[in-house]
Amino acid sequence: MYKHSKSRRKAAAKSRRGRRLRPPSLPSLEPRRRRIHVIDIENLLGLQPRVASRFHYLLVAKGYRALVRPKQGEHIYVGCNHANAFLARDAFPKASLRLGHGPDGGERGLLELLSDVDFIGSRYAEVVIASGDHAFAPLAERLVEAGIPVTVVSRRNALSADLRRVASSVIAVEEIVPGAIPWRMSARETLGSPQRPQEVI
Repeated sequence: MYKHSKSRRKAAAKSRRGRRLRPPSLPSLEPRRRRIHVIDIENLLGLQPRVASRFHYLLVAKGYRALVRPKQGEHIYVGCNHANAFLARDAFPKASLRLGHGPDGGERGLLELLSDVDFIGSRYAEVVIASGDHAFAPLAERLVEAGIPVTVVSRRNALSADLRRVASSVIAVEEIVPGAIPWRMSARETLGSPQRPQEVI
């Protein structure tokens, strides 16, 4: 009986070793039918961050959702200065924050997030860049050349000519004016007609 129990223990140990040596399954590289949203919220404000209030941040978030309508399960990343993290979190409570120091700290975090074009292409069907800053133009061009559609959402008067040129589609909006109706759409230039997704509540 002792020999029988010892044999069973050896067999179980061998089975466990076999499982440990088995190579892990590789993740699927098929693009998932969802978008990634990268939002340079301080660029969208149209105000100096030091004078922007919670009200202005909430207006930006409300306008973005009305225009772009993120679907449930899509990934949203918001870049901002670390000093404005609480305002950005309040405006986009379901988003991941990319914080940095200085006026372009959040922007640098978003650029780094998108820098691996192959990885982005394996996980997302489209990239939405909510900024008009020219710093996004080279990266947007790389994404488009890799076959990944890029939609740019920007204030009309702050949209870089280079970014407009390389984007697959552009949503241009008016400036945010305190006391006025924010985010009134002034122009929409679209190559193709993507389906409007369900809005996240």
